[in-house]
Amino acid sequence: MRLHLKRRFFVKKKMDLSSRQLLDELLREARKMEAQTAELRNANATRLHQRPSPQGWNALECLEHLNLTYDYYLPQLEKAIGKAKDKGWKPESNYQPGFLGKKMIESVRPGDKGKIGMKMKTFKRTTPAIEGRPAEITINRFLIHHRQFIQLIEAGRGVNLQRPRVTSLIGPALRFRLGDALRFLQAHNERHWLQLERAMGKAQVGEAV
Repeated sequence: MRLHLKRRFFVKKKMDLSSRQLLDELLREARKMEAQTAELRNANATRLHQRPSPQGWNALECLEHLNLTYDYYLPQLEKAIGKAKDKGWKPESNYQPGFLGKKMIESVRPGDKGKIGMKMKTFKRTTPAIEGRPAEITINRFLIHHRQFIQLIEAGRGVNLQRPRVTSLIGPALRFRLGDALRFLQAHNERHWLQLERAMGKAQVGEAV
C-alpha cells in the first residue's frame, strides 16, 4: 500500500494572516499530519524499513528525526508560552514574522510542487538511531509529541505570538518569535514527511535531510 497524502500540508508563503488565521491554519495542517501518521501503524513493515539509497533515511528514521527535534523544541515552546502568560502578553490581531525566522522557515519548507530545496546538515542530537526498535514505538512516540504540538498551537491563541522568544537548535544566536517557532516546526515536519513518503515509495529522495 502506498502512503498517499490527499493534500499537501504546506504553510502558505504569503504572510498576510491575522494571528487567529495563522493558528487556525497551523492547527488544520497539523491535524492532517496526525491522521496520516496514524495510518502508518497499518503500513507494511518492509516498506517502513526500506532505504531509498544506502545513505538515505528510511521512513522510521525520518519520524525519529522529527521526534528528536520535538524533544528539543516542545519544552522551549512550553517555556515561551508560560512566560507570555506570566508577563500578561496578550494576543495581537495581526502577525508579523521576524526576518531571521522567515528566512529559516523558507529554508526548510518544501516548495509548492513538493520539491525539497536547500540541503541542510543534521545536528548530532537529532540524528536518528533506531536499529532494532519496533516500528510502533517510533510511530507512537511521534504521535504523542505531535499531539502535544497541537495542544501548544491551541495554547498560542491566548498569548502574544511576537514577544516571547524560542531559542533555536543553532543556539542563542537565533531566537525565534513564538509564532515563527510554531511555523518553523510545521514546515520542518512537512519537509521530512515528504522524505518519508518518498522513502516508502522508492521515489526520489535524499535531496535534503
